[in-house]
Amino acid sequence: MLRIRNLDAGYGALTVLQGVSLHVDAGEIVAIIGANGAGKSTLLRAISGLVRPQCGRVEFAGRPLCGMAAERIAGLGCLHVPEGRQVFAPMTVRENLLVGGYARPAPRAELDERMDRVFSFFPRLKERRRQTAGTLSGGEQQMLAIGRALMACPSMLMMDEPSMGLAPIAAKSIFEIVARLRSGGLTVLLIEQNARAALRLADRGYVLETGRILLEGAAGDLMANHDVQRAYLGKDYSRIDE
Repeated sequence: MLRIRNLDAGYGALTVLQGVSLHVDAGEIVAIIGANGAGKSTLLRAISGLVRPQCGRVEFAGRPLCGMAAERIAGLGCLHVPEGRQVFAPMTVRENLLVGGYARPAPRAELDERMDRVFSFFPRLKERRRQTAGTLSGGEQQMLAIGRALMACPSMLMMDEPSMGLAPIAAKSIFEIVARLRSGGLTVLLIEQNARAALRLADRGYVLETGRILLEGAAGDLMANHDVQRAYLGKDYSRIDE
């Protein structure tokens, strides 16, 4: 579904990603782990069109994405749930969800069906549909950010640090939702500070270090790797997956 070859990307004269190659197959959860500053968020921004690649190739469902506007990429079904949630605080939950639907326009009846599906995953959002997004808890805002992306009927969801800043019980709930989405056929590319939880959830993973892919493999193999254990699976990672 997603193919990246020899991707360089960054900001102005600063190159953050160097020669990154990876793939995500349909129906997979693929985790990207790495230290802060490794380039994980830049990678998702380069895929979604928020950062223009300097060189290399990015393909989604067989279509080249480099140079394509972010809204067109979203319209293809490649949706980005950004770090920090970035909900529209003055707008209601319902209004935020409708904004997500604009990425793939549809008649009102179909948008209502999409919203009902979002509410089936997140009943709490239905309870708060008339509440302004800025008054939600952190976990509820993360639910809203995911729900907003689901309103565009994605075939692949890219999630950037979905558990960041959340209480363990809220983070665990988010991971359970990601597993449910994959069981329904959705492909997920996941960046997550809790490497242990991410690899338990994922089929495969990549370790990104200073802008380069250092390791890749089945999630279980990466969890068993001594270097990965020492660098990313130590005591600093809360065991919210248990």
